[in-house]
Amino acid sequence: MFLTNEKIRQLTVGAAGVYEEAEGLRFTKCTADQLAAWKEAAPWIYANAVGSTGVRLDFCTDSDFVTVKTAEYGKYEVKINGLLHAQYAFRQADGAEKINSFTVQLGEGVKRVTVSLPSHGPAGILSAVEVADGSFCERHRFDTKMLFLGDSITQGWNTKYDSMSYAYLVSEAFNADSIIQGIGGAIFAPSTVLPMDFAPDTVVVAYGTNDWGYYSDYTAYRNAVHDTLAKVNELYGSAKIYVISPIWRQDCGKTTKVGTFDDCCNTVREMAALFGMTLIDGDALVPPIMDYMADAVHPNDLGFAVYAANVIKAMK
Repeated sequence: MFLTNEKIRQLTVGAAGVYEEAEGLRFTKCTADQLAAWKEAAPWIYANAVGSTGVRLDFCTDSDFVTVKTAEYGKYEVKINGLLHAQYAFRQADGAEKINSFTVQLGEGVKRVTVSLPSHGPAGILSAVEVADGSFCERHRFDTKMLFLGDSITQGWNTKYDSMSYAYLVSEAFNADSIIQGIGGAIFAPSTVLPMDFAPDTVVVAYGTNDWGYYSDYTAYRNAVHDTLAKVNELYGSAKIYVISPIWRQDCGKTTKVGTFDDCCNTVREMAALFGMTLIDGDALVPPIMDYMADAVHPNDLGFAVYAANVIKAMK
C-alpha cells in the first residue's frame, strides 16, 4: 500500500518546511522566511540553504519491505534498527528518467526504519512511499528535541555517508528529534535566526570558520558573533545552548582581515561566555591530522565519528 501525503508528513523528521508539488512532497531544512533571509544576507549560500540536510523518514513498521520513489537526484541512505543498511546514489545523466526508486527488504518482525534524504542541494522530494498491505507505520518516539545551526561542517560536507556526519550521530546518541540547519558557506548572520514551529530542548551553534575569511575586519566579525548569539538567546533562552568554536583547519597559521585563527576562535569562546552558553571547544574535537580530514577544512567520515564522540562526551 502507498502511504498518503499526510502519513508521510507524520513520519518525517527534521523538516522545517514541507511543500506539496506536482511530483510529490518537498522537504527543506529551513523555513520559507529563513530561506529568504539567507538569500538576502548571502545569496551565494542560498543553494545550500535549500537542501534537505537532516530530513529523514523515521518510523517503526512490521512491513517486510519499504519502497521509496523520489523525483530528484542525490544520496539516499537507509538504516534498519539504527544500523546503516544501504546507500542509493542517483546522479543526473542525459536521457535518465527523473523518477528514481529503491526497495529495501526488511524481513519479518517490527523494525525501526530511517531513510535519510540527501544533505546537499535541493533534493528533498518524496514522490511515493510503499509498504506491505495491512502493515502499520508509526513515527519513531524520541526523548528530546535538538536544533543544529552551522556551516558546511554541520551539513556534513564531503562525507561519503551523509548520515554519518556529527549532527546526525549526536542526534542518534540522544534519541533526538532534530532539525539540522547546516549550510555550506554559512556565517554568523543574525538576520537568519528566525522563529520556527519547533521548540528544541537543546541548540547547537557552530559557525566561524567561514567568517574568518569573510568579514572585512575584526570589529565586523565580533559584532556578527555577538548579534547572532543574542538572537539565538532571545529565541531559545529556555533551551540548553551549546556553542562549538571552530575546529582545526590546515591553513590555520595564516592571518586574514579578521585576524589570526586563534582570534576568530577566541571571540566565539568569549561571546558564548557572555551569554551564559556552554562552550564546546573545537580544539578538542578533531585531531589536527589530515588523515581525519576530507580536505583542508572538513572532516571525513572518520573525523566526524571522532567529532561526534567528543561532542557527545562533552554534552553528557
